[in-house]
Amino acid sequence: MQKIERAFVKKENSNTKFNWWWESFKGTQFQISFEQDNAFEFLDQLIDYEEKVWFVACDSYHDPSKFWLFQGYIKPIQKVIAELPYFEYYIISKKYEWLVCENHHGILIGLGNMVSRMEEFKIKTTWPNMA
Repeated sequence: MQKIERAFVKKENSNTKFNWWWESFKGTQFQISFEQDNAFEFLDQLIDYEEKVWFVACDSYHDPSKFWLFQGYIKPIQKVIAELPYFEYYIISKKYEWLVCENHHGILIGLGNMVSRMEEFKIKTTWPNMA
């Protein structure tokens, strides 16, 4: 978790909590708004299904101090996200090359080399639920 923070989050003080990382990201970012809060359905179009990634989940509604760190592949991660009530999550390259997250506003945010992937995705995709 500390390596992820060092790579992607501006830690201005010790009160920067895990679940609010998306408010303190470093560097250039790209955002896509999903009006139906279903960004997770499109993650396999952004992340190679053979790439092992970090999956960080936070229940920011019930207890924002609790988070879970897993490693896995995007298809099973999508299935997990689909079965859970809405929560904030982060998916991170194990090489710390990119990060993508969906916040509680239905906004998918990408950092690092995920920015160009998301820009291409948005250009090629014209889904009615994207803003």
